[in-house]
Amino acid sequence: LQVKSGQFRDAINSYKEAEELTVSRLGTKDHAIVMNILYNMGNAYRAISLSSLSRESKSAKEEAIACYSESIRISQTFFGKHHASSAESLGNLAALYMKARNAWIDIMNEEKSDDNDDEL
Repeated sequence: LQVKSGQFRDAINSYKEAEELTVSRLGTKDHAIVMNILYNMGNAYRAISLSSLSRESKSAKEEAIACYSESIRISQTFFGKHHASSAESLGNLAALYMKARNAWIDIMNEEKSDDNDDEL
């Protein structure tokens, strides 16, 4: 509900609390419930990273990558490498890497443009 209403930070705090409680209750991180919490937390971080170009965006992207990576690890441990939940997390992880790649290309193009302006 918090994610749908754009309250990403509140959602992330709720996901962190849910993760802590679940891990303490189950005694392990390697469980489908924790995997889903991490996946959803990754989605919240991803939404922040896509909504701005600030330093917060970079930090949110890194957190999203960490959440998705851990979700993938748990999914592969719990369900095996070819389960749909792994594919969803891998797809979101790929999208984040593509965004980072495109931002890098934009930066390089701006630098080339600045170099060309200097020559004139």
